[in-house]
Amino acid sequence: MTFEFPSDYRPAFDDIGDLAADMVQIELDRCTPGGEAGTRRPDNADHLIRAGKVVVVVHIMPGTVMDDVFRYTPVQFEVTAERYDVSVKVMQFLEDELTRKYGDGGIVERPGGVRSNVRSFGIEETQQQLVFLNPDHRMFQATFQLATKKRTP
Repeated sequence: MTFEFPSDYRPAFDDIGDLAADMVQIELDRCTPGGEAGTRRPDNADHLIRAGKVVVVVHIMPGTVMDDVFRYTPVQFEVTAERYDVSVKVMQFLEDELTRKYGDGGIVERPGGVRSNVRSFGIEETQQQLVFLNPDHRMFQATFQLATKKRTP
């Protein structure tokens, strides 16, 4: 059974977890051999990692809303590759590219022709990791802040 919202419900903001995962996936698709990003670890994650790909899991916190228009959300990326040093390098790549492309805002072209407006993307000021325990020694995590604009009145 799937949880369903009323048919007349329109979310005020984009789903931040899905948006951040799409942003990461766009960057992973530019790499060889690439990888998979999402809001949960895929069932075939170990197979992907053994094949040299990376898996990025996105976790979010509720964030804060300013002026009833902008939402600032802490977003944590967990990058897992075959080796820890590769995970660190992939995280640096994601930080560099996402900050370059969306640091001052921009449009994310998402699957299905959806376009999402990002106000900013950057390193989370506190540099505090969200608490998601994972004993995998290959995994590297970092926290960023993703700001979006309200999409409905």
